[in-house]
This record gives sequence, structure tokens and C-alpha cells, in this order.
Amino acid sequence: FPNPSKSKVSIFNKNNQNLENATIYDISGRIVLFQKLNNIDSTEIDISKLTSGNYIITIKTENGKVDKKLIKN
Repeated sequence: FPNPSKSKVSIFNKNNQNLENATIYDISGRIVLFQKLNNIDSTEIDISKLTSGNYIITIKTENGKVDKKLIKN
């Protein structure tokens, strides 16, 4: 949230899972950003240096991974 975004996205930990990391991939499958996450209610990721376009963000938790589409304005 928010999606699309210009500078930052927030990840909310609704299920109180241990958040491990977030990886953002471009549409070619290359890693463009990797960030370790802490186990608080929400965390922000700075995407301001990414070029505008479509990305996939993968959030790794103690219970597996979640993939979401991310749009950078």
C-alpha cells in the first residue's frame, strides 16, 4: 500500500507472522531491490530509485512467500 506508488510502499503484518525479507523483481525477473524486514506491524520500502514500470514484490515470511504486482509511477 499504496499501489501504484511513486516513492514508498508499506507492508502491513496483519497475521503477526515473522517477516523475513522483501525482494522486488523487474519484468525480466532480475532482482532490483532486496530489503530485510523486521517483525513490527508495518514496514516501509523506499522504491523512489526504481524507474517507472511494473514489478513483482515477493515477501518472505515464516510460513512461505507471497507475490504481489507492484506499479511504480
